[in-house]
Amino acid sequence: MPRTVFRLSVCALVAATIVWGCTLPWMAGGTETAATMIVKTVSALQTSLAGSQTAAAGPAQSPAPLPLPLPTASQTPAPVPTAGKPVVSTTALCWTGPGSAYPVVSAIKQGTAVEMLGVGSKTGWFVIANPTYGDRCWIEAKNLQFDPYFSTAALQVFNPPPTPGPEITPGPSPTP
Repeated sequence: MPRTVFRLSVCALVAATIVWGCTLPWMAGGTETAATMIVKTVSALQTSLAGSQTAAAGPAQSPAPLPLPLPTASQTPAPVPTAGKPVVSTTALCWTGPGSAYPVVSAIKQGTAVEMLGVGSKTGWFVIANPTYGDRCWIEAKNLQFDPYFSTAALQVFNPPPTPGPEITPGPSPTP
């Protein structure tokens, strides 16, 4: 019974469209435009009817969703860059200059987003705002993960500060 009702509804809609399309006084193209509209409407209704009959023939079988791999205890989720800021990919040291010849300012934990201040003139080093103390420090590029759209082109280039020399201990003062 539902198919019969659907077919009757479609036939009534087609007939109404034909009558309505032929009697519109404001149609700019006259009967040719009305005929084109009728043909397009009938074609769309036939396509709709054919689709509904196919659906009525039997339920469509959707493929079973693929299982997602479950994380294991040994997997550590990779840090994700946020808002274009680089993220520390492994816990790293931040130095007053590029390398172990300089004092360490602090350690920065994995997953910490950092503000990039500049590029070191020594390859493989960047200058960041230390998230712990707020001062400037140097971090190795290998310890940072960048957003794919992050560009260092506009960053200031920093030259390393002078390496600290050995402490000079004062000698005996001359006696007068």
